[in-house]
Amino acid sequence: METSKRPHGGPACAPIPSCRCRAPALGALMLLLGLGAAAPARATSGTIDGPVVGPIVVGVGETLNIVNGAAVTVPDFETAVVVEGGTLNISGGTISGADGWGVLVSSGTVNMSGGSISEVGPSGQNSAGVAVQGGAVSISGGSISAGGCAGSTCSGHYALEVYCGGTVSISGGSISGVFAVQGAYIGGTINISGGSFSGWVLAHQGAWTISGCNLVLSNPTPQTVDFGVFGILSGTLYSLTGTLQDGTAIDAALYINSTLDGAVVSPQIVFDDHCSPSDIAHLVTQFVTDTAVAQGLTDKLNAIATAMAQGNAQAKAGAVGAFINQVRAQTGKSISAEQAATLIRLVMAL
Repeated sequence: METSKRPHGGPACAPIPSCRCRAPALGALMLLLGLGAAAPARATSGTIDGPVVGPIVVGVGETLNIVNGAAVTVPDFETAVVVEGGTLNISGGTISGADGWGVLVSSGTVNMSGGSISEVGPSGQNSAGVAVQGGAVSISGGSISAGGCAGSTCSGHYALEVYCGGTVSISGGSISGVFAVQGAYIGGTINISGGSFSGWVLAHQGAWTISGCNLVLSNPTPQTVDFGVFGILSGTLYSLTGTLQDGTAIDAALYINSTLDGAVVSPQIVFDDHCSPSDIAHLVTQFVTDTAVAQGLTDKLNAIATAMAQGNAQAKAGAVGAFINQVRAQTGKSISAEQAATLIRLVMAL
């Protein structure tokens, strides 16, 4: 059995039934640092397209857009952007912190389609690129990362952390860190249908749905994670491979927890199968730039679906072969090589 050591001072919300339990700890830390930082700025509805020093708070009724050219920074151990009931749209620019949180969502809405959020720092003070304790977060593009540490203290850094509630939907973008995604403490929902992941995906509690085709768990390895004063997690580390619903191949380390200090504590995980001809047709409309070619491929997928419904293996094989031949003929023309490989892999799995 392998053991990972997490620094003391870990996620306080894990054993304590309060969704506000971590904010006071951060505030106390700021007091110890000398109260030298300015008070958080109240963000009026508008757009940031240049350098800004946080913390910034997006409150109820406010909408903040962070676009290309934006560079939101914050002093060490503070949070760059706090969403408290408002709406944060990120389509470009950068949000960065050091030994703190890039974005903290307590309530409200976050839509991320581009740009980058990063957290770096050597201390391992339970930092995160994005921390979610409520509200709804949708990630369709951009990048979220956490790192910059070394040795065992790296386990205090998370790219995306969900705890105490909230819903996170990931359909694109890239997420990377020692722990790419971790959640959910006490409550929370995580839906993954696309994107790329570098680092552990740690399913501690909460409700998870991972949508894709031919998703396979392999290489199970018993694993414990020592969270110091907050307890010891015991579970299994798997290799998760397959294709996500958006057509992205996934090869990630998925940890599924079983117990906390011997008591049963585990997530609810659903692997939602999207391996039908109609699912592949949806990708065709996204991948193929020539509408006539896309229609031809869709027609072949419809023929595959009909053959499958009729139990006609010979007709299915013929339609699959015709689909593959057309994809190969269009590779480098109306379909990129990477997208062509995805379509062929998926249709062969039908």
